[in-house]
Amino acid sequence: MGLAASNLKTKAFVRLILGAGAIIIIIRLYAGNIIPRPDTASANAPKLIVSSKTSGASRNLLPCAELPGANDTVVIMKTGATELEAKLPVHFETTFQCYPHLLIFSDHEEDYGGYHIIDALEHVTNDVKVSNPDFGLYRRLKKEGRGGLKPEELSGPQVKLSNGWGKPDNPGWKLDKWKFLPIVNRTLFEYPGKDWYIFVETDTYIFWSTALAWLRTLNPTDQHYMGSQMQIGEVVFAHGGSGFIVSQAAMRKVVEQFRVEQRKWEGFTAEHWAGDCVLGRIMRDSGSPLLWAWPIFQGLKPGAIDYAKYDYSKRLWCYPSLSYHHLSPDEIRDIWEFEQEWIAKASSDKVVHHRDVYNEYIVPHLSSFGRKERSDWDTISLDLEFPAGSIKECQNMCKDNATCVQYSFRDGKCTTSGTPKLGESKENVRSGWFVDRVKAFGEKMAVCKDELWIEKPKEKEKE
Repeated sequence: MGLAASNLKTKAFVRLILGAGAIIIIIRLYAGNIIPRPDTASANAPKLIVSSKTSGASRNLLPCAELPGANDTVVIMKTGATELEAKLPVHFETTFQCYPHLLIFSDHEEDYGGYHIIDALEHVTNDVKVSNPDFGLYRRLKKEGRGGLKPEELSGPQVKLSNGWGKPDNPGWKLDKWKFLPIVNRTLFEYPGKDWYIFVETDTYIFWSTALAWLRTLNPTDQHYMGSQMQIGEVVFAHGGSGFIVSQAAMRKVVEQFRVEQRKWEGFTAEHWAGDCVLGRIMRDSGSPLLWAWPIFQGLKPGAIDYAKYDYSKRLWCYPSLSYHHLSPDEIRDIWEFEQEWIAKASSDKVVHHRDVYNEYIVPHLSSFGRKERSDWDTISLDLEFPAGSIKECQNMCKDNATCVQYSFRDGKCTTSGTPKLGESKENVRSGWFVDRVKAFGEKMAVCKDELWIEKPKEKEKE
């Protein structure tokens, strides 16, 4: 049986399992006060959530929900009122089916789709929420709810690649930086006894099987803070959109420091523009410097990655794949189905590497297009650009260059590349690939050297 036919049958099987049972929702609300900390009045203390699910019937557990280590791990998703309707629902029927323990945080508390959304900013100091201009949207949400949002403030399902500087003019983005430390604090209160905490965003995808496989090799009583490294000034931190992982020991240390110094860190946040950098600073100060975990963590979607990339003395091709960022809901659903197929295989104990994603996800997708060009699709070809009168002329330019594997045409411009990429949806762009060259690209890759996990640097012995 061909790979494409096998994939279709497996996808149909996965959808059948999902349709067979409704989402289980267990309400476990325990009265209790939040662990005391500065600037939090006991009258405003939250109830213990424990689970983000609010109501519902039993479901059939997928294999991903019963992987070793799943019950010892909490997934924390950060979202916002301006994007919630467009980006959160896809997770209800995909990734959330795999997480035994889940918390969802936003800038507006509500029940949505059978899940409770926690107000991440509830316990920010009151005078900050009242006076800081970043909280203008938050104050409006308190009065009017999501119904008070303006159309231009809402995010659509498509995700644009970041320019690296965020969205300083977006009110939701301005508010987002304030969520990181309160989310970490509240998460430890909700789940004080778990080993691992995985933080994600709505357009992040985590290979759950890869994450759990790695965490089984580590000790949660050691301080671990792992993610894709970025740097602003002198602070090295985990990029929030790529996802990051914190051990119980590191969580306890950072939360202890935050609760003592809340005012200080709110002041630091006010002067900064990136909440993940603020978190990286307090993680370092509390004894948990970042483990540089690129290329295991990725800031791009599978279809935008350069699979030949070499950086930080590491070949991306050879390392496990744990996370992606900037995925649309359709892309999240598609890669989630790929992971379910992977888990269902007899060799499910094999960790997914980037080369596996290329050979078993990217290449089959491109092969399914055949020799047909795809409309409203961009290959993200950035190598060369030429003027061209038609898509056919663009195709011939690529064909005549033995190193060219793909091309895109728009408004009289032809872009080509020797690096295969699945690409992404984009209006008024037509694209094509030479599939034989796409396959040859992977076949010509140098053999890997059994690369697996990135280890924490060993401390130098004191003389």
